[in-house]
Amino acid sequence: MVRSVAERTVYLACKPIFTGQTALVRKLKKIRELVKQHRISLDALVAEYGEQQLVKTLKVLLDDNIFQSDSKAEKEFPELFQSSPLRDLQRSESEVHAVQSIAEALEEIESLHHVEDTLEYENERPSSKELCRSVANSRSAMEVLDEADLLGPVDASLGEENDGQCPNALFVAEETVPVNYSVSPDNLPSLYPSYIPYTAQHTILTTAQRILEECCYSFFQRWKPSVLQTRGWECAQAVELTKWTRVLRMHSKTLPAHAFKLNDENSLDMILKSTHKLRHSAVHRLRLTARGVVQLIESARSLTEALQDTERTAQLDELCLDAESKVKAMELNKNVLEDEFAQKLEEIAQKRRDLDKEEEFLRAKLHAEDLENTLLIGSLLEESIEKIFKGSLHLPVPSYIPPEPIRFPQLLKMHLLMPSSTQKQGSPAYAEAKRLCAAHTRRQL
Repeated sequence: MVRSVAERTVYLACKPIFTGQTALVRKLKKIRELVKQHRISLDALVAEYGEQQLVKTLKVLLDDNIFQSDSKAEKEFPELFQSSPLRDLQRSESEVHAVQSIAEALEEIESLHHVEDTLEYENERPSSKELCRSVANSRSAMEVLDEADLLGPVDASLGEENDGQCPNALFVAEETVPVNYSVSPDNLPSLYPSYIPYTAQHTILTTAQRILEECCYSFFQRWKPSVLQTRGWECAQAVELTKWTRVLRMHSKTLPAHAFKLNDENSLDMILKSTHKLRHSAVHRLRLTARGVVQLIESARSLTEALQDTERTAQLDELCLDAESKVKAMELNKNVLEDEFAQKLEEIAQKRRDLDKEEEFLRAKLHAEDLENTLLIGSLLEESIEKIFKGSLHLPVPSYIPPEPIRFPQLLKMHLLMPSSTQKQGSPAYAEAKRLCAAHTRRQL
């Protein structure tokens, strides 16, 4: 079955909406409710197809499990999933570069907490002088952090317009770059690495952080309530996540082995370290890629699973699957936009090449017609001289003989001596000169 353009357009636009549980919807009433719920984002589709037709198209796609299965969608709309290896490599490289920048910022932040970790392990508390010195050093170190690494790819050309605003500038105007006639992937703008709006990222990370703090509090309530009583921690919000993980690491050796659920791939230290990235990214407002956000959710789920908190593990697992599905839908849309742009750019480049050929032809025609006119005027002047001075010559003059027509080699030689780089054999100029020479020769004869 060949899918229509409308079905392809609807699938691409509605893929982020119909994920997870919503991909299982089949009733028209529920589909219509979802369309109305997301009316702002679907306004263009409603205007083009109408709400009733849009709902019917969604019904067909949902009944065929196209939203539910990526493999089925790829089979039905193969053109949406096609990508060149070079473009895939460029997208991967942009993601790696962004991850490296974030890793450097996280490493700088983590170093600020090293002294605190040591003191926590030794169960010591710094003196007031040491505490003041530590705070001062922390503040000065944080000021040195590269703002570009913390906030992500925000265009510096925005200037004062971004002052005081949160780093959620997703749609940044690009500088106008002259387009080469030869369209190559290096000349094309890239929509990667992909980012989600910062407000959504911050909400996800702070929610995951809160879930982990509650999970740690519940864990100590179940396995070692004396720690909570000794430190006076009455609720999960009394302690931030990094301190929960430090205390958890300190007491992990004294807890029974069955208190944790670990596998061979991830040790408790690795899981706890990954949760530090989540906390630092949320607190220090680091701008993460969309895939980086999904990875932090997976790290949070790993900790709740290790602490055997089934309820919170299920919640984070659902959030992770939903976020991953929506990120895939966003990147699918980016791929289509990039491919369509590349296609349009190639069409423009082809038009430029055609216009260049037309210009070359017009230049050749200009010089050829001017040459023809010049030769004609010269011939007429020679005839006039012959007529005017025929009787005044002392030498016997034979009867008038028309001048020998200028043949093609002569005309071509004169034409090729003109300062034009386009007058080569096989070029439009050459062909035009040959045509004009033949026409001129016929007139002379």
